[in-house]
Amino acid sequence: MVFKNLFRQPAADTQMEFGSSKLDTSVRSEYMEQVLAQLKRFGIPPDMAMVEIGEAGMSEQGHPIFHAMLRIVAWQRKPGVRLLLGLPLLEHNIRKALEATWTAEVSDFGGVWLQPSGLLEDGAAAAEIRGMIHALEAIGSAPPPAAAKAPDSSARD
Repeated sequence: MVFKNLFRQPAADTQMEFGSSKLDTSVRSEYMEQVLAQLKRFGIPPDMAMVEIGEAGMSEQGHPIFHAMLRIVAWQRKPGVRLLLGLPLLEHNIRKALEATWTAEVSDFGGVWLQPSGLLEDGAAAAEIRGMIHALEAIGSAPPPAAAKAPDSSARD
């Protein structure tokens, strides 16, 4: 009986209730860990985006809703484009990673919010982004290559 109680922790240390600061801190740090891991997998350098985990209210089930707020603080072309264009994929990856953790039982994920910093409004980074947008739009509006066109049936006669 002594050995049975030797490794038992008091109930107060193992149980966390909704709304407790201990749970809130644990959930936030798990969210942060998962978001940073997904950013790394996505090829976003740690010095390019600042991450903050915020709370956005309560779900219908009474769980707190957390979201990840990303702020672009430095511009690097390849990872910057990847972040801007791939945001829906990044959010999907973060959501899947969080669903695989214990946080899914005690909270809901409200998504990723992206805020570009003022450095993307003017200057070289803004000019580069504008150029890439124009190039992407040109690709989308260009006629298909001649080899991809269907043969003209009138040419056979």
